[in-house]
This record gives sequence, structure tokens and C-alpha cells, in this order.
Amino acid sequence: MAGAFTGEWIEPQEFRLPGEPESRLVAINDQGAFGAELLRTLATRLRLAQRRHLIKKLVVTSAVPGEGKTVVSANLAITLALHQDRVLLIDGDLRSSNLSRWFGVVDEKFTSRWQVEGLRQLPLLRKAERLPLWVIPAGKPVEMPGKILQTAEFREALEAIERDFEWIVIDSPPLVPFGDAGVLTSLADAVVLVTRKDVTPKAALRDALKTIDKSKIIVTILNCARTTNRRYYHEYYSHLRSALPAPGHIEERRRG
Repeated sequence: MAGAFTGEWIEPQEFRLPGEPESRLVAINDQGAFGAELLRTLATRLRLAQRRHLIKKLVVTSAVPGEGKTVVSANLAITLALHQDRVLLIDGDLRSSNLSRWFGVVDEKFTSRWQVEGLRQLPLLRKAERLPLWVIPAGKPVEMPGKILQTAEFREALEAIERDFEWIVIDSPPLVPFGDAGVLTSLADAVVLVTRKDVTPKAALRDALKTIDKSKIIVTILNCARTTNRRYYHEYYSHLRSALPAPGHIEERRRG
């Protein structure tokens, strides 16, 4: 991968990743934590899968709000960047922009200017300090983001920028009750589905799965599973490894 962007990018503004413990960025602030180790395992398996399949664009989503998909999106993108992969993290939740506010990179003019001028002509990207991690922020919340996400211009812009990165991680809205996430998953190579212990309603999860191509689900994450002791951690670690796709797994599911 070339060191410079291949398109007409404007030099991105840099931002500093939150360093406070409450930021929940364990991938960089608490690398000895069990969660950080699980993220490294996930990133390693994704990188191995990428060698065998055309996997670059990952959508991270959940059935309902509050399951931790934004935390997973941010930490997964950082973990991949720590491998020195070039990673683009997109705040695809145009209704709330939680990721952009969390990183302090909200672009108030994103929605209106992007539709008129296009992605590549604007200084929309933000670059994390000391990491090969770039962020496309969201702007002011919009009521009907589907109108933007479903345009040919958005699809073409995504296809045009993906050549500059090894990974594109898209933090999407929940699958229920809006259709925005379904649009994004249709553009993705694979989907990371986040659930949360004692939070995700089974009925909502069933409804969510009806809205997407299930063959694209590369891994399902159980968030907030408590690691009360080291033995429990090893059991959970083994469970996560077994849940991740083995070589050929993605291809087999898509053929089915």
C-alpha cells in the first residue's frame, strides 16, 4: 500500500485519541485487559480471513441501541491500526453521531457539503495521532439518512476510497427499528454483529436478522460478559475463538 492517498485527498486534520480510562478504549489505554486480548484475537483472525477472501469493508451493528457497537467499532479499528494496517473508521450513524462526538471530530457541515461537493474534495477525514487510523465523522443528526446512504454517489465514493486502506470499519445504527444499517450492510463485505448480555431482546434479534444477509455475518460478539476469574476468561476466550470463522467458513456460508 502506498504511503500517500491515491486520490485528491486534502491533508487531514489530526486528533488525539481519548486517553482517559472512562473512554473505554481498552485497545490502546489498557492493552493488558482481557477485552484488549480478545480484540487482538479477533483482529488476527480477520486478517487471516482477509488473505483468503475479499474482505475489507466491515459493518459493526447491533439489533437495538445500547449493546456497545460503537465501543466495538472504535476498539476494533484501533486494534487493526496497531498492526500497522491502514484503517478508515466511518461514523455511519447519521442520526446520532456518537462515535464522532466521542472522538471530538464532529463535522457540522458534513451532511450538506458532502451531498453537494463529494467526499474526496473535502477535508472530511481526521487522522489519529501516531496511528494509521483515519476517521470520516458524521455531522448534525439527520432524520432520514437512508436517502444519503442509498444514493449512487455514496456507493461510488465508498468504492473510490477503499483502495487507499486495508480496512474500512463502519459504525452503523442499530438494525431495529431503522433501515439505515440494512443499507450499510448491503455495501459491506462482512458484518460484525454485537449483542449484549442481559440487554439484547431475543425478539429484536430475530427481527434484526431478517433485515440483513445473514451469510455476511462473520462474527457475533457477546458484549459485557463478566470475567470473574481467570478460568472464566480462558473459557470465554476459547468460546470466542471457536465462534470466529475458520478458513473457508465465509465462502461456505455464502455458497449456501
